[in-house]
Amino acid sequence: MTIQQLRNGTTRYSIDAINIRTHHQGYIAEIIIDNVPHTLNRQDSGQPLVFASIHDIKSRLGDTHAGEVNLITDNGVSQV
Repeated sequence: MTIQQLRNGTTRYSIDAINIRTHHQGYIAEIIIDNVPHTLNRQDSGQPLVFASIHDIKSRLGDTHAGEVNLITDNGVSQV
């Protein structure tokens, strides 16, 4: 799923959660819709979209609402 697909005005997704996972180059965002995880990918690619910071994720997702936001690291899960 790309950010463009997520923000498509004709389709409204009910997002259960956003999981932010650490990555060796930054962070990866995983959107949970109906208990199914969807990693945000680069446009026209199966490669995950890597964000520089959590703030970068927030600014790119804009007014996207989720039931919860989780930061998942090697040390466990924290709600943010």
